[in-house]
Amino acid sequence: KLAFVGIPETFLTAYQGLRLIGNIKKGDIALIHAGASGVGTAAIQLAKFFGAKVATTVGSNEKIA
Repeated sequence: KLAFVGIPETFLTAYQGLRLIGNIKKGDIALIHAGASGVGTAAIQLAKFFGAKVATTVGSNEKIA
């Protein structure tokens, strides 16, 4: 059970940046740095949920996969 306690914090952090601060909406383009990180993957999912197009950066070719 303890392994999942970070999930809400991760999504809340991504939500705060995208929606509360960035006011993301349908048709926007979101550049998400560190897309393979925990907050990065949450931000990608949330940005797509809000109807935005997503571009992301990663630190290595392995993380692209």
